[in-house]
Amino acid sequence: MAVPVARPDAATMVNGEADGVVCLHRLHGLVTVGQAYRDLPPLGDEELALVLDRAARRAGPVRA
Repeated sequence: MAVPVARPDAATMVNGEADGVVCLHRLHGLVTVGQAYRDLPPLGDEELALVLDRAARRAGPVRA
């Protein structure tokens, strides 16, 4: 899994559930992801669904 920012403890917790974790910035005291950005406009449900659908089509079928 790759994420731009996370608290160190959160990245460690997820590491046990994923094959690996890449986190560019581990920020102590991070409460919300928005704290790490100057500008983070809200993402609506429809826009999120569109982005996830596009990514799924590009990635192709998942192999177990």
